[in-house]
Amino acid sequence: KVEPEAHLGPRHFCFHPTQNILYFSNEQGCSVTGYRLDTSAGTLSALQTITTLPAGYSERNTCSQIQITPSGQFLYAPNRGHNSIACFAVDASSGRLTALGHVATEAVPSAFSLDPEGHFLFAAGSASNRLAAYRVNSNTGELTPLGTYDVGKRPMWVLMTRLGG
Repeated sequence: KVEPEAHLGPRHFCFHPTQNILYFSNEQGCSVTGYRLDTSAGTLSALQTITTLPAGYSERNTCSQIQITPSGQFLYAPNRGHNSIACFAVDASSGRLTALGHVATEAVPSAFSLDPEGHFLFAAGSASNRLAAYRVNSNTGELTPLGTYDVGKRPMWVLMTRLGG
């Protein structure tokens, strides 16, 4: 059970690939909260909450999903309203996040996914009916736009998977 101090509205979560940490995207709080997981007691304790928005942004916004690269070095959370993807570096020893900036994306990014190796990110704009593709820089976490694709009305889920053996 997670009981945040403020009305954050935890929406989605992801596990750090090598540490006992969970990260939640906070839909109403427009932030990401990291929690330490005590595997013997099965409890979570808040480690850090960090905004997904740039300083001074005051328009309506909510967060959607959250994903971390397989290396555990970078974490991403889309902003619906600011229409961006918030990018974070993950400290290798503590799991704390440092904001790296924001990348513009399709309107109302309700869904996105990293490929299994963490080299590409695809974000679906539920208001634009388009899918934006980005290359992930494995050294810096920077997202480089590659292109956009028409995908039909209100795309609500993106799943990257490995096919074959």
